[in-house]
Amino acid sequence: MRTKPIIGMGCVVFAIATTACVNNDPLPPESFSDSGPIEVGFSTKVLVSQANFDQFFESFDDIYPVRTETLPDGSTRVVTGDEFFQGCPYEPAGPASGRPECLEPFNDTNGNGVFDAAWLAGFDNSRAARGVNDPVEVVASVIRVGDRTFAYAIIDSVGYHYSEVERIQDALAADGVRFDTLIVASTHNHEAPDLMGQWGPYASSDLEAPIVSGANDRFLAHVRSQTAAALKEARERLEPASLCLARGDSGFNPVVDEIPPEYFYTAFDKSGAGTPDNADAPGMSAWLMDGYEWDSRDPIVANHDINTWQFRRADGSVIGTAVNTHSHPETRWWANLHATGDYPAFLRDRLEQLYPGSIGVNVIGSVGGLLGPADVPIWERDDDGNRLTEVMEAVTWTTLTIDGKAETGYFPVSMVSGSPTPVTFVGPKITKDNSWEKTIALGYDYAEMAADALDDHATCFDSATMYNAEKEFFMPVQNPQFIIAGFLDLFPRDFYDREKNKVDQIRGDVILAFDEFGFPDDPLGYVKTKVTMGRLVL
Repeated sequence: MRTKPIIGMGCVVFAIATTACVNNDPLPPESFSDSGPIEVGFSTKVLVSQANFDQFFESFDDIYPVRTETLPDGSTRVVTGDEFFQGCPYEPAGPASGRPECLEPFNDTNGNGVFDAAWLAGFDNSRAARGVNDPVEVVASVIRVGDRTFAYAIIDSVGYHYSEVERIQDALAADGVRFDTLIVASTHNHEAPDLMGQWGPYASSDLEAPIVSGANDRFLAHVRSQTAAALKEARERLEPASLCLARGDSGFNPVVDEIPPEYFYTAFDKSGAGTPDNADAPGMSAWLMDGYEWDSRDPIVANHDINTWQFRRADGSVIGTAVNTHSHPETRWWANLHATGDYPAFLRDRLEQLYPGSIGVNVIGSVGGLLGPADVPIWERDDDGNRLTEVMEAVTWTTLTIDGKAETGYFPVSMVSGSPTPVTFVGPKITKDNSWEKTIALGYDYAEMAADALDDHATCFDSATMYNAEKEFFMPVQNPQFIIAGFLDLFPRDFYDREKNKVDQIRGDVILAFDEFGFPDDPLGYVKTKVTMGRLVL
């Protein structure tokens, strides 16, 4: 795999709004600093696994309801349900409640009359998880230089409200724990329980409007507790370390290099990602694009820098490795109903296999609008991590006369030439798109890109100067949907009125402040947030 040298590159992304630098770029005037040897500690805590799923979430009886629907032309069709929840969030009995639109019951184990499911966040609403494929986690790290400490925690989640971060800070302070800088970020995972509130259930199968928060209070409290515990444990594990920096390159995909063009279509078709009509189809262009990140929206801009930082002991053993990637963790796609850390989880797993006794971290970077793994060909691996091969047949785009009729499409080269012998090639076996195999292989690939870069050109430092800067401020809210969601109490976030006083919930009279176009003339309220920067000058 290709790597990029670190010398002369300026700064390596270190965490959200955080950098490790080999130069002296200007710093904010509000920053504070200290210099000295580097110390680091890491910790990982499980948020939810199959073992504790029932402690926080309820399930439903997937009865695959059969119903008859009338079509616009007056005809009818029989519709069979699927694995998705098709009931009503306030009707545990489902169809037995007398409401025919509530197609499925749910198990109201806590008796509150609300379906407290693990609503998977990131795609559409009403994705009630059926269970957990692999543990959803939080990974924390604490770095100390001199008397200053920088801490970050990264949660397997689509996002996280600042109000929750404040509550974590309060819990830490109650235990006498304080960091000069604290960042709590997410992997932007689209396959984990909702922590933001906007991916809850629709009112019913007939009304696609969320009326219940997707954020579960019990699980939110658990996430706060586990995140605080991970941060405290990481601080307790502080030990001397050297920091090694390297940069990998995800702009090169070995699948594209290994498979000749005449075999692309066959491999693509087998992957299940779709069958392009011609070489210019979106899916085929993804195959021909040299890289791991497919930008599905114009303008096409991709970041292929796999920035990597690794902390090592004096004996060379690894304490922890953090890898910065730039692709949406949504490999399993919208139809997945089992919570997972997606590819970041398997990236961490692979790092910990490569460096036994260490902890792996995945920091998500510039995923933009919209960089992701969909349709990108990934080389499948076996259970031991070895890449697999398969036989594929060469095809070409042409027009043939079949049964007296001209047919245009992809045809086997042997058929075009009239040869009785298929033209075949043994090459990479491509994972099925949106599969667990692809999710695992993608995480492994990213981890190995980072490891290759470290082996090739790591630059290491034993001491540094740490700079910290942060600014808390109130953000004006003018988004009507955000205000309405606040009015419905969907978001577990604190709101503030125009005088910056905290309110328990957006009030109904605030909604009336919209002008005739549905948008406010002035901010309807505020949310509090913070910009945080940590920098190591090496």
